[in-house]
Amino acid sequence: MDTCLEKQRLLEELFEASLTPESKYEKIIELGLKLPPLPKEEKTPLNLVAGCQSKTYITVKVQEDKTLYFTADSDALISKGLAALLIQIYQGEKPEALLLCPPTVLQKLKLLDLLSPLRSNGLKSIFYKMREIAAKASL
Repeated sequence: MDTCLEKQRLLEELFEASLTPESKYEKIIELGLKLPPLPKEEKTPLNLVAGCQSKTYITVKVQEDKTLYFTADSDALISKGLAALLIQIYQGEKPEALLLCPPTVLQKLKLLDLLSPLRSNGLKSIFYKMREIAAKASL
């Protein structure tokens, strides 16, 4: 779990200079723009995040040692950025990290306060989808 906590600390540093809501939004969008687009064939109902205002998809590749590598895409830049934020925390982690290391950095950065209720629910839905994937991968 140390790497999960370390990645969250690094995200705090990344957002340190973002003092206004606008600059935080810009940083979130910037993170989303760094994610490669998902191939069309991976944009399936199985990969769709339920509860998201926009069409957001999450996929995962599970390595032999159960390490998780997520990819995501969305038709909304904010949603894609929020997915990228969570991916930065959990990329390359084992399933236990998603189950035992919550993304507390979201509260520290006050991102849940910044987002509209629909976007906040979407962020939670992305996290729950990632946890669901992790739970299946740990079997």
